[in-house]
Amino acid sequence: MRPPANELLGDQLTSDHILLVTQHTGVVFPPAAKLVGLCLQDASSLSANVASKFELPDSCRDAFMQNSIFSAGLERSPHYELGSATTWWRRGRLESRIDRVQYLPSGTYVECSVGLEDNCTVVYVSWG
Repeated sequence: MRPPANELLGDQLTSDHILLVTQHTGVVFPPAAKLVGLCLQDASSLSANVASKFELPDSCRDAFMQNSIFSAGLERSPHYELGSATTWWRRGRLESRIDRVQYLPSGTYVECSVGLEDNCTVVYVSWG
């Protein structure tokens, strides 16, 4: 089954996509982070509403949690579920979940959830 035009998976994803997530959100990922999927509201632009999922090695979790969204963001469940139509979006299944929402000076926002999914540290990041 072919993914929808607004979904990028597997070998379609590159380190450039990870850099774009960081540029738009301010969330920095360790080099060992693996981008699992991206879902874009507008397939022609990464500056539009985007949802992403990353897997992190457990050894990187503490360093990842030093991102400013965890100290400056609001402790609130994300509401943006653009990725919910994909097979990889399972934020509701995260165990030991930590949620943050942060409004950026540009008038946009970033939402982040970190937790365990099938015993793997997973990060969901959305912005718009």
